[in-house]
This record gives sequence, C-alpha cells and structure tokens, in this order.
Amino acid sequence: VRAHARLREAGCTPFEVELTDLSSTGCRLVTFARLQVGTTIWINLPGLAPLEAIIKRIFGQDYGCEFLHPLHPAVAKHLQEQLR
Repeated sequence: VRAHARLREAGCTPFEVELTDLSSTGCRLVTFARLQVGTTIWINLPGLAPLEAIIKRIFGQDYGCEFLHPLHPAVAKHLQEQLR
C-alpha cells in the first residue's frame, strides 16, 4: 500500500507518516520522527477510529508496528485494496 496516515504518541501532536504496508496485525510506516521500539502509538487510517499499536521494529526510517487489537481480515483486505 501507499498512503498517508496520521500518527500520534501519547501527549504529542499528531503528524503525517507514509504507510507502506498493511495487514490485519500491523503496518509498516516511514517517518523522519525518532520513535523507539516499545513505544505505544495511535495510527489514524482512512475510515477507521485511531488504532493503538506498538513499535516493534526499526529499519532506518521504516517502522514496523503491531496493532494491539488486530483488524478483522475483511477490513484489512478492504483497506489494502483502497490504499493501493
């Protein structure tokens, strides 16, 4: 997928990130912000309430995130098709 999303850390102002991958259990995003593994974040995706996630992996400016409450597979598939 290729889409813009909004990311927010607790107590911080939301900012825009680029979403590059999405599954029912998590996503990958690109940002120049400096986030830490284990940080809890909220991600706003089109048409959904903010999703709570945890940063699990960092590869330069790519961040792998795991949703605390996975998306229903049908919702994930719909978003993948919508955001291609």
